[in-house]
Amino acid sequence: MPATFVSEAGVTARIARFVAAAESPALPAPVVAHAKDSFLDALGITLAGSAEPAGVIMAKHAQRAGGAPEATIFGAMRKVPTAVAAGANGVSAHVVGFSDFSVPALLHPSVAVLPAVWALAEARQASGMTVLLAYVLGLEVSCKIARALTPDFTARGFHPCAVVGTFGAVVAAGKIIGLDAAALANALGIAGVRASGIKVAMGTMAKAYAVGHAAEGGVAAAELAELGYTGPENVFEGHDGFFQTFGNGIDSPGWADTLGQPWEFENPGITIKPYPACTRSHPAIDAALDVCAQPDFRSGDIDLVRCEVSPSVLQVVKVVSPRNPMEAKFSLPFCMAAALIDGNVGADTFTAEKLNDGAIQQLMRRVQPRAVDALAQRGAFAAKVSVYLKSGAVYQSQRDFNLWDRPDVAAPEKHEQLLRKFRQCAGRVLGGEDVENIITIVDALDLEPDLERLMRILRCSSTSTKSLNGSP
Repeated sequence: MPATFVSEAGVTARIARFVAAAESPALPAPVVAHAKDSFLDALGITLAGSAEPAGVIMAKHAQRAGGAPEATIFGAMRKVPTAVAAGANGVSAHVVGFSDFSVPALLHPSVAVLPAVWALAEARQASGMTVLLAYVLGLEVSCKIARALTPDFTARGFHPCAVVGTFGAVVAAGKIIGLDAAALANALGIAGVRASGIKVAMGTMAKAYAVGHAAEGGVAAAELAELGYTGPENVFEGHDGFFQTFGNGIDSPGWADTLGQPWEFENPGITIKPYPACTRSHPAIDAALDVCAQPDFRSGDIDLVRCEVSPSVLQVVKVVSPRNPMEAKFSLPFCMAAALIDGNVGADTFTAEKLNDGAIQQLMRRVQPRAVDALAQRGAFAAKVSVYLKSGAVYQSQRDFNLWDRPDVAAPEKHEQLLRKFRQCAGRVLGGEDVENIITIVDALDLEPDLERLMRILRCSSTSTKSLNGSP
């Protein structure tokens, strides 16, 4: 591969040098532990997504293209080229709407990064520790970029998981390949050309497709740079570059100096989602479930539900009358009605059957969402739910953060919640023994010589089970 020059001053060069120089022993133990948790979480969600209509369609499309058998599509029982596998698994990782989240970055960081990691690590026989390092780096870079762009970036209609996710994917892919700083700068430039995604896709399969495209683009960009293909080495800071176009002209080069200081997994941390709905709805769902737990509460007696939320919630969770289960994930009336009637919100909540349930449909019409500026001071997605009964009784609850962001919930309790979530998601596709074997492998992932044991389980899974959206 021909040598190329990397400017010492630019943001792109600083990212490239940081990634190239990073070594596994430098990762703090808490970062590795958090990475393993998110890794396991994403595996379960992607398995569940592989049985969704969007996941099944993408697997068929990927296999139709043919090519070298290099990497596994979850549940497809065969291998395809690395970039293609990353794209298909990226769709499955995002389609269920259950993936982890960075609140300050307004980003689901794992959905584009990990599919790229899985594909290239399998193809290149990378060790488990290399996999974790690549994952941490991809998440680190993508979250720091997204935080520099927020909130104007999302307010203007861009989909951060798709756009910024491309950079996270190429960083992780480049680390697994072993690109030096010069090649990484080119890979980032190539990836910037492919970065795309707009929020109009929310509520459709195209939302997940954009994330799959980001994962595929990251792998392709790293592989091209390995072969000597070039791109703009100043993709972020250059004239007509990423910050001028996507960033609307922002000038904040200082964020690149914060890479790894601290690591995103440590502070502000990555939130694991307890519900497969938009993260912004989670405090409201928690508050509704609090009401359900009150003595003598009966959902059949509800007259009115007032759902007051931070303004940022209704910027995204704004669907009044969802037409399908995907839109229901962005509908406060549906989330409130389902929570209050069922007393829980889980993988089976967002189905065509639930959406068409007469009691839920009736209660949805009695839910009144309202943005309240004062709540934003308590939490980015804070919510206060007031349920008025026909008897005149009123039940109320307020939640400022979700389970994984609350300091009063101990780490062991959160880990048990994670294991329950993983077993629920993975159990829709795999048998119990395989599910437990995956937990064991990920728990000691840093000691695995490669991903073959894990991929053998994922490759042989069956997608013939009922999907999370109620479709075969």
